[in-house]
Amino acid sequence: MKKNLLAVLVSIIVLSALTGCGAKVPEELVGTWNAVEMESNGMTATYAEYAALAEAQGMDPTMQIIISDNGSISMNMGGELGTAKFIGANGKYYLQDDVDKYELVLENNQIRFTEPNTQTIIVFGK
Repeated sequence: MKKNLLAVLVSIIVLSALTGCGAKVPEELVGTWNAVEMESNGMTATYAEYAALAEAQGMDPTMQIIISDNGSISMNMGGELGTAKFIGANGKYYLQDDVDKYELVLENNQIRFTEPNTQTIIVFGK
């Protein structure tokens, strides 16, 4: 009886700890987001312009982020699939993968996604 009670208690503690992990994802961020525009080195291109150039060079033009309400994120950037987690802190939002932390800025129903090493900005819309 004591072992069963201890097992139940440990399970409750572990589940409580896991539930508290990660930040709550604001409802307006949850969903599938596709690239609509890119900015780099002072130049701006629409996604259609980028896609035409990428396809002409035999590259996959897909740029998509799927944000789940549980904080998990899946990404397809030019055919490279990846996962990340959502982080919310001090009113700012971030996407954290195995290597980098990307700031996500929500404005006008679009997400501005800044790549930290290149300062390239990709704008996503639903």
